[in-house]
Amino acid sequence: MTFTVTSDGSLFIPDLELNRVSVFTGRGTPLGHLGRSGGGPGEFVSIGTFGLATDSLILQSDGGGARLNLYETRSREFVGQIPYEGYFSWISAAPRRYLVGLLGSSGVATIHPEQIEAARRGDQQAPLRPASVDRPMEYLRYPMLNAWRDVKVVAHDEGLLVVFGGADYLLDVDGAGNIDTVRIPICRRRGVPKARLEQSFRSRPGSSAEESALDSISAVLGLYRLPTHGYLVWFQDPTFKQSGRVFEGVAHLTLLSFDFQRACIDTKVEAPGTDRARLAVSGDSVFVLDQLAADGGAGPIHTVVRKYLLDLSTCRWVRIGAPE
Repeated sequence: MTFTVTSDGSLFIPDLELNRVSVFTGRGTPLGHLGRSGGGPGEFVSIGTFGLATDSLILQSDGGGARLNLYETRSREFVGQIPYEGYFSWISAAPRRYLVGLLGSSGVATIHPEQIEAARRGDQQAPLRPASVDRPMEYLRYPMLNAWRDVKVVAHDEGLLVVFGGADYLLDVDGAGNIDTVRIPICRRRGVPKARLEQSFRSRPGSSAEESALDSISAVLGLYRLPTHGYLVWFQDPTFKQSGRVFEGVAHLTLLSFDFQRACIDTKVEAPGTDRARLAVSGDSVFVLDQLAADGGAGPIHTVVRKYLLDLSTCRWVRIGAPE
């Protein structure tokens, strides 16, 4: 489950138990809630794994209902919905549109302003469908990669920057649809071990060999465009250490320069109280959602948000394409 942060630092945090989104100021003061459990307009069958906020609008997927709910950020009022088909993974704001990571046969869809206005009016709309950027061939050759079913997308110049779950490279798509591959260096995270994938490919699906390959692939869980520094990619190795009542989540952050010539690799961020590290980015700040158990693990569990400021003065930059 991800959460989201507005430009003024307000936090929108999904509440899985009550099936709604809790809203806080940047200092932790509760502001209220949006949505509720149910199958009607503005209600959640189950809160999806994704949310995006701008200064005036939040878009929150309802995984069980295959729809994107639209709310006013400040009033928290439901204002409409847009249906979609496929696996909804990501959304980011771009000039004059929203870019949607929506995995089907292809990976990217677009929401235009007129679709937002139609949703506000309550007009019936055709579902969003992925219409550009085909999934990599690895998804066919190594079926276990489909376990991630993730695609992240942000705007890049006049085109797109796209990354698929389980991949160690970005796709740079220009305005004409031409695609270049941008490799993401691997340091502390495990990445995608091709030898393990090949071993699993020769084994029957669901075998122990395939399971071991799944446990050694770095999942891509986030892609952000920073205001001045480049692109931030968030990875997670999908095996966790168990400690007491909860698992420990770990995230690896890689920063790519805007020209894709340099990378600052694998800053490690931990969230010991979660099964995976849950991150949000606003400006040059990274926010991490975590849980703390009081009284040595015997007391109640409290949810906390930590804020980190990106300091590139100590960044270890490496040339992309150079030996690591």
